[in-house]
Amino acid sequence: MYKKINPTFFFLFCFIYTAILNGQNPLLVSSSKGIIKVNFENIQLAKGSIKLALYRSAETFLDTENAAGFYSFKINEKGSLSATINDLEYGEYAIAVFHDENSNGELETNLLGIPTEPYCFSGSGHSKWKPPVYEDAKFVVSENEITLTLRLEKWKL
Repeated sequence: MYKKINPTFFFLFCFIYTAILNGQNPLLVSSSKGIIKVNFENIQLAKGSIKLALYRSAETFLDTENAAGFYSFKINEKGSLSATINDLEYGEYAIAVFHDENSNGELETNLLGIPTEPYCFSGSGHSKWKPPVYEDAKFVVSENEITLTLRLEKWKL
C-alpha cells in the first residue's frame, strides 16, 4: 500500500526544503570566513616587528588577555609592509598595532603612559589626547577579502 521512503532521499529533501525556506541556495552556500590584507605604512626603522591585536567587541578592546588574535610580522626594511590575516569569521573587528622596535614584546611608554614606539589603530577619528574607542576603530569583514591601510605614527606634541 505505502512505499518505503529512502532515508537518504528524505534527509536530502528536508535539507534543501529548509534551505529554500530560509532564502538560501544550498548549492551556492559560500564560506563565512574572510581574509584581511593589511598594508602598514610609515615604518621608520628596519628592525623589530609589527605586533597586531585583533578585537571583536567594545568590552574586550585593548584588553590583551581577551583579544581574538595576536599576530607578529617581522620587519626587514623601512617604508611599508604587507601582511595577511586568514580564516576570520565574518563579523565586526577592531585592530590595535605597534612597532616593537626593541623586540621585547611590549609597547614602550614614558612616565605618563604615552607610547614611545610607533602605533596605530584601524578605523578613523582617533585623538592622540585620549585612548581610542572601539566604535572609532571597528570595521566589518563581510566578504572574502578586505584591505586595510594602517599608518604607524609616534606620539608627538
